[in-house]
Amino acid sequence: MEKSNDLSKLKELILLISKSAEESHFFGATHLNKILYFADFYHFKYTGKSITDAEYFKLEHGPAPKDLVRARQELIDEGRLDIKPREIAGGWIQKRPIVKKGVDEKKFTEFQRDLVSQAVNMACSYAAGQISEISHKHLSWKLAELEETIPYFTIHATRVNEITGSSKKWAEELATATALVK
Repeated sequence: MEKSNDLSKLKELILLISKSAEESHFFGATHLNKILYFADFYHFKYTGKSITDAEYFKLEHGPAPKDLVRARQELIDEGRLDIKPREIAGGWIQKRPIVKKGVDEKKFTEFQRDLVSQAVNMACSYAAGQISEISHKHLSWKLAELEETIPYFTIHATRVNEITGSSKKWAEELATATALVK
């Protein structure tokens, strides 16, 4: 089954997260990446379906949606989002997503909004480097190679050595056959 190029749900989730985290001192681009990942993968863990259907991949500093840059740029071009640089401790420049036009919260279920709220609260209680380290402890991220797609079903892994090449192939075949992976 071919992956959809529809970015509408990813874009709305970017806005929902950015609006939910607007009061956080720590919230910036790094947090956005991590919260998107946590929300999508934990939603998959609990329901068998992600919120956005976005494809995530392993980057050096943690997981991120492959279409994040494109989705974010579309939001900027539509006048719905702005990225404000601001200097933070240590001379770092934080790239802070700012919602300029409303979020359509009706596009999300109550469970999805609650899950996002929990992910925002958890992630925004840490600095960017700390939340990156936390995302690196997730086996989903550990199991993937750099720039490799991170399959949603890996959120169920409990030990690094639990998934072998043959068991990963079996899981991918099963997930594809049962429409858990597109």
